[in-house]
Amino acid sequence: MNARQLGTLVAVGAYTPEHHIHIRIDYQPPKGKRVVWISNVGDWGYGLDLFVIGRRGSWLQLPPGPFPQPVWIQTQRNGLSGGAGSIVGTVIAIAQGVQGVNASTGRRTELPADRNYVIERITGGQAFVRQEVGADMPCEGAEEEKEVPTATTPRFRVLKDLFDKTGRPKVTIAYGRGC
Repeated sequence: MNARQLGTLVAVGAYTPEHHIHIRIDYQPPKGKRVVWISNVGDWGYGLDLFVIGRRGSWLQLPPGPFPQPVWIQTQRNGLSGGAGSIVGTVIAIAQGVQGVNASTGRRTELPADRNYVIERITGGQAFVRQEVGADMPCEGAEEEKEVPTATTPRFRVLKDLFDKTGRPKVTIAYGRGC
């Protein structure tokens, strides 16, 4: 892939009052003001999860915001290791205002943002999700609930893109790795 550098990603660390490390990633264009790209990446000890929208070999395409044009980063180079996997099966938290169609009733509704969802499949660019059940949680207490049936769990077809108009994801991974 013929690549031209469109700026620099800068990791910025700070301690919180609770003595935790808070890390964010800023985007610095060649000319202009540095902007926050990701405000809290969590625990780097387990790696960093990012949403990508494309993949070509070791190159990953990032969502548009805050970049001025399509941006690709190359993994397995300059100390940056990584890869891409499917988000299907991942438990996500959503932002307020995400619209969907209830699979049982066929009615359009706003998905409650105070709940987590599991992405069951992505078909034709549309995400199909169901509400989380206890067995979906990766840590404490989940082992006892592994056989919880999900047949009656509310399911939705998400109507709009899971990215806002600036290209930032409207979803986050609900549970970082590690307990």
